[in-house]
Amino acid sequence: MGITDDLSELMVDDATWYPFASRDGYGKRTFGTGVAYKGRLYRKARMVRDFQGHEVLSSHHFWFCGTPDVGPQDKITLANNTSPVLASVERPSDEDGPAYTKVFFL
Repeated sequence: MGITDDLSELMVDDATWYPFASRDGYGKRTFGTGVAYKGRLYRKARMVRDFQGHEVLSSHHFWFCGTPDVGPQDKITLANNTSPVLASVERPSDEDGPAYTKVFFL
């Protein structure tokens, strides 16, 4: 039993993860099929290291009830239909391996 099993009743928010697929001839990103997840959205400012290693201020973050392999070029669409800029990703582990994915937004 992982941490997400213990906390699943607290995961009341929705988000859809779209993995990066490629760039078209104009440099625009294209994405794979979206996968819907339950999770928890927190609106809390926090200093994090971005994908380039710079310290940035994250305005909010989303805990996925699951372990999607979110990368720096992927897109996350929240329940309010916004797709904030990704700043950083954490994948903490418990005794069974990766427990959840936490994505920080600018």
